[in-house]
Amino acid sequence: MKIIKKIALIIPTLDSSYFINIIESAMNESENYKNLELIVQVPEKNSNIIERQIQIIDNLMQQNIDLICLIPA
Repeated sequence: MKIIKKIALIIPTLDSSYFINIIESAMNESENYKNLELIVQVPEKNSNIIERQIQIIDNLMQQNIDLICLIPA
């Protein structure tokens, strides 16, 4: 039985090519690992980004995520 590791990446916005490049790089790198599931979360546009990032973290913690990588707003 393979153990799948779940890694969550929380990005503050998609309004910057910098953050889009981070997502693309993480997705490309995660494809090299068969036992890795990458979950990318981005707060909704026009939301309070900091509050929404906290909500996303709370939700992910309930999903048995192995690693949460947060890029704070």
